[in-house]
Amino acid sequence: MMKDKLYKTNHKTAYYVMRKTLLSLAIFIAVGAAVGIPTTLNVLSLEPKGLKAEEAEKVETSEESSELDLYSSSN
Repeated sequence: MMKDKLYKTNHKTAYYVMRKTLLSLAIFIAVGAAVGIPTTLNVLSLEPKGLKAEEAEKVETSEESSELDLYSSSN
C-alpha cells in the first residue's frame, strides 16, 4: 500500500508550500537576470544619442536663421 507523502517524509505542509514558492521565485529571478543583464550591458555600451540630437537641432536652427537673414536682406 502507498503511504501518504506527508507521513512518509515527515514534512509538514508548509515545507512543500515554501519549497514551491522559493523555486518559483528563483526561476523568476533567473529569467529576470538573463534578460536584464544583457540589456543593461547593451544600453551602457551604446553611445549617448542625446548629444547628437542636440547638435542636429543647433545646426537646423542656425540654417533657419541664415535663411531668414537672406530673406530679410533681399527685401
